[in-house]
Amino acid sequence: MLYAECRGESEPIIPKGAVAFIRHQYADEPAMGIIRDIRGKLIYICVNGDFKKYNPCKGEQVSCRLVDGRYEYDVCGSVEDFSAVNPAGICICVSSISKYENSRAFKRYCVDFTAEAQLSSDRKVYNARIKNISVIGAAMEMGTFISNGTLVDLNVPLDTGEGDALELKARVTRSIPQDNGYEYGMEFIYMSARSKDLLDRLIFLLSSDESKHIDGLI
Repeated sequence: MLYAECRGESEPIIPKGAVAFIRHQYADEPAMGIIRDIRGKLIYICVNGDFKKYNPCKGEQVSCRLVDGRYEYDVCGSVEDFSAVNPAGICICVSSISKYENSRAFKRYCVDFTAEAQLSSDRKVYNARIKNISVIGAAMEMGTFISNGTLVDLNVPLDTGEGDALELKARVTRSIPQDNGYEYGMEFIYMSARSKDLLDRLIFLLSSDESKHIDGLI
């Protein structure tokens, strides 16, 4: 584990396997990576293919935001080494670390996702749209009326390029009539470990650059 030497502490703070979102000084958007190894103040991160196009050189500035449970970390440093060989990897020499509790855990973020909703009452599948989402629930639009308390199995495809989808069991908590149907408040009551991981990553990406995401929906 990486010790917070830059802050004068001796406790280990960042574990291997944590998700990292890396921003290069010339990059428009952060790239996703996974912490693979930590040696002193050096962090070794496996990054996705998109990061290769920046061809980072030694000494260039990078920053990372890392997620580990209820905490997030902002890490600043410089490129120590980079390899474009699959899987691509970057080594960062850390200059500073900030640790803070994720106070945005239950904030809802504007999205516009297609979804399939299967009702527990009749097992029919309906087309729906997810209009906002958080770690505990979502707002869903659908043309068919369903009663409060109804259980719904949601399948929400995500544009990851790998066919990923959130698979969630939710309960209807409220309904609001609209011109073309209803808006429903949905409380998540069960999700698999895989869906929880996908949802955590989605929420983090939305919280990292919410304004840009909202601009794309207008």
